[in-house]
Amino acid sequence: MKKEGMVCVTCGKTAKTAKLRFQGAEIDGWRCSCGEEYFDPEQAQRILLFNKILTKEYKIKLGQIRSNLIVRIPTELSEVLGLHKGEKVLLIDDSPEMLAIAKARLSGDGLDIVCASDGRSGLEAARRENPDLI
Repeated sequence: MKKEGMVCVTCGKTAKTAKLRFQGAEIDGWRCSCGEEYFDPEQAQRILLFNKILTKEYKIKLGQIRSNLIVRIPTELSEVLGLHKGEKVLLIDDSPEMLAIAKARLSGDGLDIVCASDGRSGLEAARRENPDLI
């Protein structure tokens, strides 16, 4: 949440930041002394999408490269999970060929790929790079 306060449309006073309940979840927002509440729009949208996906069935594709499982999910689910292009992904595999293939495929999806060739270098990369997904 970026705004520290916002002007209440009901009374004109400044609403203060607060944790608010929205459809069963706690999200950021603003609460005015008059009782008016304003929800953070990005967080509220994510809750609305999450509640929407609970009512539907989805096909999730599961693949495998060597001993690694790959899960492909629909775009609607990735939005709810907060996965976006440009996020950093750490790949760990002892096969340089597999790392090259996976990096080429995922880089094409707009992800920032960091590679490690074993568990130790993977831990170091995770600490150093702070990836969104490993």
